[in-house]
Amino acid sequence: MGSARKRWFRVASSLYREPWPRDVKLTMVMLCAYLNDRWARDGLTAEEACTAVISAGDLHAITGRAQRVHAERALRAFSVHVTCTIRERNGLIEIHWPKFAEFQHLPPESGTGAVPKPPPTRHATRATPPQQEPNPRKRVPPPRWAVDCSALLVDLLGPVPGASIPAGAPLRWAREIEKMATEVPELRAKDDDARGVLVEAGIRFALGETNLGSEYQVVIRSGASLRAKWPKLVRAAQRDTNARKPQEDFAAWMHSETS
Repeated sequence: MGSARKRWFRVASSLYREPWPRDVKLTMVMLCAYLNDRWARDGLTAEEACTAVISAGDLHAITGRAQRVHAERALRAFSVHVTCTIRERNGLIEIHWPKFAEFQHLPPESGTGAVPKPPPTRHATRATPPQQEPNPRKRVPPPRWAVDCSALLVDLLGPVPGASIPAGAPLRWAREIEKMATEVPELRAKDDDARGVLVEAGIRFALGETNLGSEYQVVIRSGASLRAKWPKLVRAAQRDTNARKPQEDFAAWMHSETS
């Protein structure tokens, strides 16, 4: 089943420059609307759309003249400027405007499926670029042990003077801690649970009373600094002979790893 015919019509933009009386220009526009409406509504062919027997009511609507004689005069004034014939038929006005179909680009086929070509645009319409398919590869979230260690780091840094927790720090720090699994020798061979226990002990050692303010000066203030200063933190734990819980777990582990 064809698409419904579009009820719009073409008007040349040069019409405003034509040296015609204003009433003639208005009659032309209204006549185009009338003929196109018949074509779209009644399913006429292009040839049939060029000829119409106009009723008294439609003649008044097209010309704006209430009296038949004045309306016919307005229509004949229009026919002086275009190739158009007007005659009386059974007491009504018949008009034949052969160029109407050509000007409107009406298709020659009959039936309601025929659709007129769209009016030309001043500028060529840009082709809509194809939408880029979303990347199916989503970034994998950090493992649970790294997330837990990051959360602990955030909690312990809260009361530390001068420490700051920027927005998005938990996730960003978890990704930094995750990288330690492949960079730190003592973490590389362990499973996730063991990694979490060891890194958690290291965080508690770094931010515990054994290290904070002591001579080791291992300043841990983010996931990135924990990752970068982990070797220094290990050396500090190995030198600590006065480790107390929970820091002693980390110190003892480091002694066992290097023994």
